[in-house]
Amino acid sequence: IEVFADDLGLKFLPRASRPPWPRQGAKIIIIEIYQSIWYFSHMSWKPRAALEMNLQQAVRRSPITLLAGPRQCGKTTLARRIASRTKAAFFDLEDPEVPLQRETLGLTLRGLRGLVVIDECQREPALFPLLRVLADRRPLPARFLLLGSASPELIRGASESLAGRVRHLDMGGFSLDEVGGAHALRLWRRGGLPRSFLAPSEEESFR
Repeated sequence: IEVFADDLGLKFLPRASRPPWPRQGAKIIIIEIYQSIWYFSHMSWKPRAALEMNLQQAVRRSPITLLAGPRQCGKTTLARRIASRTKAAFFDLEDPEVPLQRETLGLTLRGLRGLVVIDECQREPALFPLLRVLADRRPLPARFLLLGSASPELIRGASESLAGRVRHLDMGGFSLDEVGGAHALRLWRRGGLPRSFLAPSEEESFR
């Protein structure tokens, strides 16, 4: 069976960049690649399904859940979807008018019930010591979902201040498992961040 790069739809690779496969010695390797592409192309696209399920379970079971990942990877969108299913309060610490300033943190958070989502939580270091106290209340009136950019400082601060009280989940861009093999080339060209991957055109994707 003769299956080569051009037949697999890999013409976007410059010939100089393609592996130096001899026509007679690479048949098994090429066939295995073809089989992998066929497998991924028949997967259904369920973006964030597994992560959304894990996050939903974490919010139900843990007093505090930290969802960390790079900017624009979809943390806020996913959190709002989770929050829409229950009674929830949402705070974005990038908003200068949000009532969660250092002087009013305790007053604002102590009276809340249900799910409390705090976006860009790394912007307020005083938040973690307060949440440690709030997470120890019994009965527990509120659970907290924290969203933050993945950084060593954020992870270390949450781990040290909220030890035994926080569930940590990581979030990245779309993976091949999520988008399916039919979108593999698009993922390779645009990357996995949702805004770039889902842009209506290549030009808008690269802006």
